[in-house]
Amino acid sequence: MPKRCKMTEIRFYCPQCGLENFSLPRRDSLKHEKFHRKKLYCYHCKEELDCIEIRNDEELFEFREMFNNGNFTEEVANSLDYVRSVGKW
Repeated sequence: MPKRCKMTEIRFYCPQCGLENFSLPRRDSLKHEKFHRKKLYCYHCKEELDCIEIRNDEELFEFREMFNNGNFTEEVANSLDYVRSVGKW
């Protein structure tokens, strides 16, 4: 019988609107650093941004505080400038 991997549901939050974009299962053995960024399309903003990976409620609380303090505004602007300069395929 094959060995089963332990999976955790990871949620991605948009740094522009602060809403949950979507979630996906990820192996525990493939963990990324805290607040890992992944370029994803936000369904709320209709933009492709570096969404932030949230693994648990503590990280979500910390993300909310950082979002409310405006820590992601410069990062969002840089991300949007990069995406717009590359263009669409």
